[in-house]
Amino acid sequence: MKNLDNKPIVMVGMMGVGKTTLGKMLAENMACPFYDVDHEVVSSEGRSIPDIFKSEGEVAFRQIEERVFTRLVRNGFCVISTGGGAVTTASVAKTIKDEALSIWVHSAPEVILSRVSSDGSRPLLQNNDPLATLKKLEETRVSLYNKADIHVESGDEPIEVTFNKIIEGLNAYGL
Repeated sequence: MKNLDNKPIVMVGMMGVGKTTLGKMLAENMACPFYDVDHEVVSSEGRSIPDIFKSEGEVAFRQIEERVFTRLVRNGFCVISTGGGAVTTASVAKTIKDEALSIWVHSAPEVILSRVSSDGSRPLLQNNDPLATLKKLEETRVSLYNKADIHVESGDEPIEVTFNKIIEGLNAYGL
């Protein structure tokens, strides 16, 4: 696969769709670096995302996320996995559109919930009805995710099936 004129590939989509796992697989396949924005936020801040949400709120978290993403996107040809809400920050969405090739990994809210229901590190799902929360988040974000260059559906199939869909999408895109 050729490189993208030194542009990164950015994985977008809801939490729990597999962006990190798929991003790592893609980076290995393309022999380029992989970066996970959430991991980089935790590393740079020295505390967990739930701690940031609890002490400073979502707005402050999004500002930190934006700063970290902006730094990572300057690394040239690489794969970057974003947090599910990264595209809700206008400057992040614009940078993705202008400076990267984006891949939207989509899963139904029910599939996502089955994957993350026991994961206490998802601050937006710490409530009495996480499925309703996921549906609401998807509803508010789908138009932003839909701007991605490549769209891939991820259901209950093995992760390798979804990865092959990404490769097919990249090939169809001309890469």
